[in-house]
Amino acid sequence: MRTISLFHRRMNYSSTTESRVKCEHSLAHSLRITPPTNAKISKKLEFNEELSQHNFIWINNHISPLESWTETERLELLYKIVPEPRVHNQLKLQTQQRQYRRKMKNAIDSEIKSGNTDAAKFLQSILETDGHVSYSSIQKFSLLTMQRKKQRLKMLETYLNAHNQLQHRAPTNNIFIQEGIFKIPHRWEVGSDLVNASDYIEFTRLFLVHYFPDYEIKTIICHDDERDKNQNTGCHTHYFFICVESKNQQI
Repeated sequence: MRTISLFHRRMNYSSTTESRVKCEHSLAHSLRITPPTNAKISKKLEFNEELSQHNFIWINNHISPLESWTETERLELLYKIVPEPRVHNQLKLQTQQRQYRRKMKNAIDSEIKSGNTDAAKFLQSILETDGHVSYSSIQKFSLLTMQRKKQRLKMLETYLNAHNQLQHRAPTNNIFIQEGIFKIPHRWEVGSDLVNASDYIEFTRLFLVHYFPDYEIKTIICHDDERDKNQNTGCHTHYFFICVESKNQQI
């Protein structure tokens, strides 16, 4: 009996532009498709296209040959996994939201003093609403009695514009995706006839379920094409799971 070492490496990706591109390129390589964005790649990872039938993908508790997925399906999966980008002009929208939140609070005080309690209560309900607020609220608000109606309606419209766009913002300091690799290095001469693709995928799945039970496994991809045709070693898995952790927390 001999002891062998299993190689494990992990990478964390956030919503920053640089990190997102790295995630896209790594996932595109795993899916065997062209990366959707341009970036400098320091090292070209080679694989043997003649062995592509030996690659498999696990998703939603189902294993299928990677070849059975069209390039479009793989690209769609990529976009479902990579971290969402920041909202365009996010800092500007955050500033605008704060400014108009103050204006709405002042408007509430003013409408209460004028006896327009329905208008004040309506604005207060908007401020207390989490998540997306329907733009139909503007029309409903316009039916109420208030001071300087045109100005109030514009105020509400501007606030909703900023508020709703920011509901999809991605905090750049958070980790959203972790990728990991499991591999028995070639030097141990453990072939895929002994530990095959299904074994690798199941081991990887059980590892993640045990150590990261709270995180959603998006996919596990097994490669057995990064070798010569006369070799049978080098089979390995890439896993990607969803997580949202603070910058200082280790995962």
